[in-house]
Amino acid sequence: MDKQLKPLALALALTASTAAWAADSDTESLRSRMASGDSAGAWQQAQQMRTTHESDTAFDFLYGLLALDNDQYNEAQFSLERVVLAEPANAGARLALAKAYYKLGDEHSAVRQFEAVKASRPPEHIMRDVNHYLTRMGHSRKGSLNGFVEAGLGHDNNVNASTSGSTIANPSFDPFDVTSDPFILLNTGRESDMYDFIVGGLDYYQPITNETGIEARGRIGKRDNFSSDRYDSMLYRGSVGVVHVLGKNQLRATLTAQDNRLSDSDYQEYYSLSGDWTHYNYGGWTVSGAVYFNELRYDDDPLRNIYQYIGNVAVQRQTGRLWHSIGLMLGDEDAQRAAGDHNARTFAGVYYDAGYDLTTGHQLFGRVYLQDSHQHGQDPFFRQTRDDAFHQLTVGWDWHISKPLRLRTELVYSDNESDVDYYSYDRTRLQTGLRYSF
Repeated sequence: MDKQLKPLALALALTASTAAWAADSDTESLRSRMASGDSAGAWQQAQQMRTTHESDTAFDFLYGLLALDNDQYNEAQFSLERVVLAEPANAGARLALAKAYYKLGDEHSAVRQFEAVKASRPPEHIMRDVNHYLTRMGHSRKGSLNGFVEAGLGHDNNVNASTSGSTIANPSFDPFDVTSDPFILLNTGRESDMYDFIVGGLDYYQPITNETGIEARGRIGKRDNFSSDRYDSMLYRGSVGVVHVLGKNQLRATLTAQDNRLSDSDYQEYYSLSGDWTHYNYGGWTVSGAVYFNELRYDDDPLRNIYQYIGNVAVQRQTGRLWHSIGLMLGDEDAQRAAGDHNARTFAGVYYDAGYDLTTGHQLFGRVYLQDSHQHGQDPFFRQTRDDAFHQLTVGWDWHISKPLRLRTELVYSDNESDVDYYSYDRTRLQTGLRYSF
């Protein structure tokens, strides 16, 4: 390169990088203003930025949302169409574009975008929003029915969640008793096995008014281990709930019943009454909270029956191809019988979920979950109150082969560290399943 051109090239490069940094800084400033609830100030700022930031996908998304909030539906349409063209998997942009079409009276285009959002299997609060808008477009007395069937294969290196050690310390050991043994031999052993599984589900939504609807769900699942038949499992789950939309808030109350069977025998029954709330603001984080009152019953051991109380809060955000969320869970349990108090606990958990759209139809996802628990009563055999630290890491890949078909592969590693060795274990599970949605 000519020596006289080098300073010019360097200056242009510095100018370009500075401009890119400024654009990102301005866009983040706009996003923060939207998240704080300053819609009027954000709209004014966005209009000032338009000449220099138009066609930048991140800005176009925010501008489209603000235009929609300020009844500028034509501007919202043009801006959001560019986003959807650049990021076909951006469900938030498609949903906002569908609303813009609806406001402009183009119901054909609105329905097309709403259906595309539904096909992407979005979060529940977005799916409900879609159903409510479809209700307003003349589907008000037509319930929607969706379902799926999934089957696959997997490998579990610890089917029975057994401790890895062959012996544990004997709490009854008496050093002055020559007949006692300081260790207890564990005969259960860790069982590693391949398995196949099949699961199916139906979701039904029936609108009552433009803001309120009833949803019902059913699930059935079966897992068969190739060799460890006594750990084969069957699950039946059903729920019914009432959903109400209030502006950018969704409220829901749900009743759930579940039956778990192990080796074709009754094992656990689960009943739940829950309430949850979701507030979504596409310019910032989606915030949600939930409370649960659960009852767990065990057919083989009534001392394990408990009442469970759980509270959960979470925040989620999607920026382009990346979405992530973080949540906190607190829980407490009461044994139904005083003699079973050692089966009840207090626990706290935190989790982080993330997903990234590599290309259209391919998504990477992951989850980290950490939980600490403290048993209420002393273990009758080990003569101590137990504390556990549970950790779980999930990573996987979703391949949306076509609109109804999805191939999902996931690797799950679990580790439970207990101050009572008998309850410590680690477990790795790898499975792949093909799902057909209808």
